[in-house]
Amino acid sequence: VAEFLRTSRMRREVIPPPYLKDRDIWDALLADLPITAMIRTLGTMTSIGLITRGSEAERHVVNELQSLQRLKASRVHPLSLLVALRVYEQGHRKQGSLTWKASKRVINALDEAFYLAFGAVEPMGKRLCVALDVSGSMTRHTIAGLPLTPREAAAAMALVTVATEPNTRV
Repeated sequence: VAEFLRTSRMRREVIPPPYLKDRDIWDALLADLPITAMIRTLGTMTSIGLITRGSEAERHVVNELQSLQRLKASRVHPLSLLVALRVYEQGHRKQGSLTWKASKRVINALDEAFYLAFGAVEPMGKRLCVALDVSGSMTRHTIAGLPLTPREAAAAMALVTVATEPNTRV
């Protein structure tokens, strides 16, 4: 099945779920996996042993995450990368039983990709004034089940705005 996937370039979505627990299947998928799908499935690929320290898969993932061209082409927003970083580094998703031991190189690559993706944000060219609520109430909950507090998300969005809009005041 893995060899068939390498030659047919079929997408992950058409593969029956039982096959998606196999390391060789994911190895065959990784080469052509769109970057957004790769980011979403980092935990799965790590849990089945594909992404390990020093592996070819780890190197491939790190290279993909460090490509501004790929991030731009896929329109990956910095906030999506921050969420992926938080989920991946905690070693489990909020729902489900899947767990993994996160790769430090992938964690660092996700962190770098967050900042690199600022280059994929198209500036509006407007004068902006950004106000942030950083009070204690902004740390008590997360946003829609994501591993970010409202304070962290607001700060991240302000950081993106300041980095991409030259006429911004916070």
